[in-house]
Amino acid sequence: MYLKKLEMFGFKTFPDRTVLEFADKRGITAIVGPNGCGKSNIIDAFRWVMGEQSIKLLRGSLQEEVIFAGTEERKPVSLAEVFLTIDNSDHRLPVDYSEVEVGRRFYRTGESEYLINKEVVRLRDVQELLMDTGIGKGSYAIIGQGQVVSILHSKPEDRRKLFEEAAGIHKYKSRKHATQLKLEAAEQNLFRLSDIRAEIHQQLGPLEEQARTANEYQVLKKDLAGLEIGLFKVKLGKLDFFRQEVEQKIAEYKKVVEEADAGAQNIAAKKQEFRDKIVELDKQLQACDSQLQDWRRQRAESANKSDVAKERIGNHRQRLQTVEQEIAQLEANQTALLARQNEAQVELGAVEKSVAELNERLAKKNEETGAIVGRWQQVNQEIADLKKALADFLDQVENKKSKLLGLTSGETVVAGDLQRVETSLTDFALEQEELANRKGELLERKTFVDNSVNDLHARRDELFKQRSQKEDERKTRLNLRIEIKEKFDQQSSRLKLLEEMQQTHEGFQKGVRSVFQARKDDAPGFAGIAGVVADIITVPKQYEAAVEAALENNLQAIVAEDRATVEQVIRHLREHSLGRATFMAGGLLKNAVRVAPPRGICAVDVVSCAEKYQEFITGLLGTVCIVDDLEQALGLSEQIEPSGLTAVVTLAGEVLTAKGLLTGGSVGKEQESASLLSRQREIIELQKDIEQYTGELAALDTEIKNIEQLFGQIENELKEHANKLKHLEIEQGTIANDLARIEIDSGKLEKNIASSRQEITQQQSEMERIAGQKQNLQAELDELNKQREEKEKIIAEKENALQQADNEKTAVNELLTEIKINSTNALASKRQVELKLESYRDNIQQTAAQLAEKNTEKETLRQSIAEAENILQSTQNVLPEIEGKIEQTQTELNTANQERARYFHDLEVYDRLEKERNDADREVRAKLSEEEIKMARVEAEHDEMLRRMANEYNLTIEDALKSEAVVEDYEKTQDEVEKLKRRIKRMEPVNLLAIEEYEAQKERLAFIENQCEDLEKSKADLLSIIKELDCTALEAFKETFHLVNEHFKQIFTSLFNGGSAELQILDNNNILESGIEILARVPGAKKTQSMSLLSGGQNALTAVALLFSLLSARPGPFCILDEIDAALDDPNIGRVTELLKEYAEKTQIIIITHRQAMMSVAEVLFGLTMEQKGVSKVVSLELPGKEKALVEA
Repeated sequence: MYLKKLEMFGFKTFPDRTVLEFADKRGITAIVGPNGCGKSNIIDAFRWVMGEQSIKLLRGSLQEEVIFAGTEERKPVSLAEVFLTIDNSDHRLPVDYSEVEVGRRFYRTGESEYLINKEVVRLRDVQELLMDTGIGKGSYAIIGQGQVVSILHSKPEDRRKLFEEAAGIHKYKSRKHATQLKLEAAEQNLFRLSDIRAEIHQQLGPLEEQARTANEYQVLKKDLAGLEIGLFKVKLGKLDFFRQEVEQKIAEYKKVVEEADAGAQNIAAKKQEFRDKIVELDKQLQACDSQLQDWRRQRAESANKSDVAKERIGNHRQRLQTVEQEIAQLEANQTALLARQNEAQVELGAVEKSVAELNERLAKKNEETGAIVGRWQQVNQEIADLKKALADFLDQVENKKSKLLGLTSGETVVAGDLQRVETSLTDFALEQEELANRKGELLERKTFVDNSVNDLHARRDELFKQRSQKEDERKTRLNLRIEIKEKFDQQSSRLKLLEEMQQTHEGFQKGVRSVFQARKDDAPGFAGIAGVVADIITVPKQYEAAVEAALENNLQAIVAEDRATVEQVIRHLREHSLGRATFMAGGLLKNAVRVAPPRGICAVDVVSCAEKYQEFITGLLGTVCIVDDLEQALGLSEQIEPSGLTAVVTLAGEVLTAKGLLTGGSVGKEQESASLLSRQREIIELQKDIEQYTGELAALDTEIKNIEQLFGQIENELKEHANKLKHLEIEQGTIANDLARIEIDSGKLEKNIASSRQEITQQQSEMERIAGQKQNLQAELDELNKQREEKEKIIAEKENALQQADNEKTAVNELLTEIKINSTNALASKRQVELKLESYRDNIQQTAAQLAEKNTEKETLRQSIAEAENILQSTQNVLPEIEGKIEQTQTELNTANQERARYFHDLEVYDRLEKERNDADREVRAKLSEEEIKMARVEAEHDEMLRRMANEYNLTIEDALKSEAVVEDYEKTQDEVEKLKRRIKRMEPVNLLAIEEYEAQKERLAFIENQCEDLEKSKADLLSIIKELDCTALEAFKETFHLVNEHFKQIFTSLFNGGSAELQILDNNNILESGIEILARVPGAKKTQSMSLLSGGQNALTAVALLFSLLSARPGPFCILDEIDAALDDPNIGRVTELLKEYAEKTQIIIITHRQAMMSVAEVLFGLTMEQKGVSKVVSLELPGKEKALVEA
């Protein structure tokens, strides 16, 4: 299955018919275009045509906003329609078409249509067609702007819907919802039918008695009319004999049923004992489980301490290795420096030796010069002496100048070094001051941040506590509200039923109902009907049974204003065959007296009514006495008639008449609940209860709303605190790093400053020494210059004579000068070597200091490792003891479970025993029912005989006398006739319609009971269906969740180049309703982080990983993604595009994007533009190596 075509007309910014054709069922299609050109409207079109009802999700506020509203240049259109064509070759959609077109049309008038293959259907049909195909409502087939990250930040319960769509269980949940609605309807109908059945039971009692009286009356009448018919007498005798046999069997079966009931009670008591044991064991299991959790928590804490100790040991050992390497490096540096120092010492010796050799050589050359001067003395002693003196003098001058030049050069070098070192020292001092200022600022900021963090932690703990309290309060209020709402619903349902029964006069005789229906229909002559006796009187609850027994059928007596109204109503009933009714009206009632009873209370005294009806009620109840119990009633049996009373009734409803007739026994619960007198009282009580519950619900709703508002405020404050804590903790880390760097830099600066100060002292001493030497040499040069001028004057005079001597002297002087220069250079080299030696000595001292510092750190690390190893050893010693406790607790838990299972087994044994007894009881009850049916048939045959005598034979007394029936004893028969006449006279008046009404109510009761049985069966079937649906959905959800979780772990690690992630079900006890949590640990993090702590790009990558995990577990036919790359940088986009290419091999993917990297993987490109303001148009795009989409609006 894949998308073939999307066609839009009049939808949002597409006023013209626009068609997008998707060529291939696999691959990637990209929709590109500038912002505001209507790209997201295409996504909205997909959502809308597939049945989306939320206009907010369609980025609107009114439904009509989906219709093109017009522009300055274009008129608005009258409708919007979108058609989506889907290839269904694989029949993934549950229809017999290889191509399915889903359409939706909305008119500006507000009318809407849904279409499937051009046929108008319901929204539900579209939703069921797409359900569980991967493109249904709430699926991951369409991901709009911002939805990628919103998936992560949505509630866990809302996030579950994606997994339900992936698991394909929406259809199960939909069927379950429909089944639950049917179940609720069945329960409501069953409740209503139960009340009606109770009402019928209440009527059947009096009707049965009246019918029995009428039957007896008719039998007597028929006996009187056809006593002479011998055959009838024979048959009646046979029927009586058969009835006795049936009654005997009924009595036997009833005895068996009573014994079975007693046995059932014993079994029930035993089962309750087992259940109590199981409850006790459950409490014990809960205690053991709690203890087990404590031991496991202690084990986890010890293991955590052990892990921390191991980590500390590892870190310290790693640092120790680093320190040892640094020590080795420093020792190597120290060895190298000592070697260089020795080399410099050797070099110094060599330089000193060279200086000595040059001085010796100079002395030799001076001796040679003296020899030359001696030879010159032979030529001209005077010239030679002068030349010699001049040469000696010049030697001194040159020597002084060379020394002065060397000192000046050395002074320049030393001065440059001194200036350089002083500049460095100044820079070091400034840098040290800046570091100190920076450190002070950081320490001050650190104090502030630490205090802020502590304050935030304290406030957060307080907020957590407040949130927990509010959540508990909310749960308490919600539970209380549910309880009250259940009571409210029950009472409302009961009130509605009673009011309906009161309005329809349910439970009244046919004639009474006919009268009130006629009054309701405004029939002429019915305006004077006030009501029935049961409606006009009010009786305290404790006297209801007594008054109802005293009034019997008179409760249904109709109260009229006058006699004319009664006559009019009776004519109406007779003319329309609407049954019979009893009436009370002014002018009809006689002898309305109140008799003071010798004991008890007069019945009329406990009844309240309007003044105008008091005479009626006195006439009905003035001669009736109410006593507490049957014993008191029997005690008054001799005083009833003499005192003027007609009857004595007890509070339980037993009646003793003046003629000695005693009526009593049990009344069924159905008849009790359907009492005519209690109905009005119950309505009033229910109205009061409902009013009270309404007030309580309103108060609870207000409290819950206030609590939820406070809860929301706490949540917002917690989020704000979390953000603040995040930033402050980051700042803490930054400050700590900055302080550490400052400490390192300060240490380096202190060493550099000390070294610079020492070097300055040395350079200053050297400058002072050079200055002193220069001053002495300059004084000597000044004196020699004066002498030179005198000698040069003498030499000038003798220049010609000394020319030859000068030439020779010059040669010698040049040689001497060379030796002197070499000697000066050797002295300079000596000084440089001495300075180098001094530098090596300083470096050796610094290295020694660093070695001492590193050795101290090394010892500290070894001590820390030892302490951590001690902690590790202690935790490892505790763990076995905890494990033993856990094992012991688990053993106790297992023992309790075994004992609990044993009680469950015993309970099952008694369940089977109970079932066997129930089966046997049902069999006996079935036989009892058969005998009762036989009895009913006997009664029916008896009644049929009476009916036939009157209707079929139409025999009168005279006809009976003329019959050929054989009478053996005439006198005896005559006496029997007289007796029958007296009996018939005493029985009159008799309600002969009671027989018909009794049978009708019996038939109605049978129908109602059949309906109840059908509803009970239907209810059981619906519950079974719900259970089966839950099991199927649960298995599908668990399997899909496992697959998605595995894919999510793999894809997350691939996208992040490391890290880990997983999905977690929050409530394993209720998986189908549980939320789903996302846990993620990005590379570099030590533990899993909340989604709110991840960056935008990390959130987007995590959401993309979840989306493709769902696609991997259950590939949808297509997937539409709207700018999911908005929060991703280029490297992450590269990873996402690789995923897109991989999944495009098995799923049709449509993306909306601005990014070139995303466009580059698309095989088909649709470009959107808005050449005319407010009107979107699809244009063709051509890119090298890409297929061209040629779609014109």
